[in-house]
Amino acid sequence: MTRESAASFREAWSSRVPFDTWVRNVGDSFADAELSLEAAASAAGVNPAELEAVLHLALMDAEDLALLATKVPPKTTWFLFASASHAGVQAGLEALRRDNKPTSAFGTVRRAMYEVEGPDEAERVAALPAEVFAHLAKKAKQYNRLRDNDRKALGDFARRKRSGQPLTIRQVAYATGLLTDLVEAGVVSPTSPDGDQDICNLVLAALNPR
Repeated sequence: MTRESAASFREAWSSRVPFDTWVRNVGDSFADAELSLEAAASAAGVNPAELEAVLHLALMDAEDLALLATKVPPKTTWFLFASASHAGVQAGLEALRRDNKPTSAFGTVRRAMYEVEGPDEAERVAALPAEVFAHLAKKAKQYNRLRDNDRKALGDFARRKRSGQPLTIRQVAYATGLLTDLVEAGVVSPTSPDGDQDICNLVLAALNPR
């Protein structure tokens, strides 16, 4: 990290411009500075989680980000808005307007988004049945995809679910990444030749509902 890159990023972070412009400026400055998340957060004097949330916001559609600029939502909701659909963004903002001082802004926004979007990706992956994970552990080996530890993890997720235990937050995130890798590799496909289309459809619906 050079002093110049750190100073440039710090300037972008501390600038006083409309929220949507600020978010995009921070995102562009972070990319240009080529800093790690931790180094950039340290340069700006903020928590890495807050910076990560802003970087997710920077990937939003310009129209949706502009909506957030009309009344900037609490920081605790930024990750929710960053991953929401247009309807979800509108619902979340309207919920905050109706409940001007919510006990939990995160809960208020999440409930409003759930009403229009249904469960989010993590919830959909967490709800997949045990047989999906068990089948894909075997199929990944058949296609020589994923590392041994990753295939073992899919099998462990299946056994955990069969025993009635829900996946932890970390396990859901891990499983989501593995399922995404299998989709990108064509192991999970909308036109599977392996007689497992029902299972493939469940995974595709969990990862790509819209």
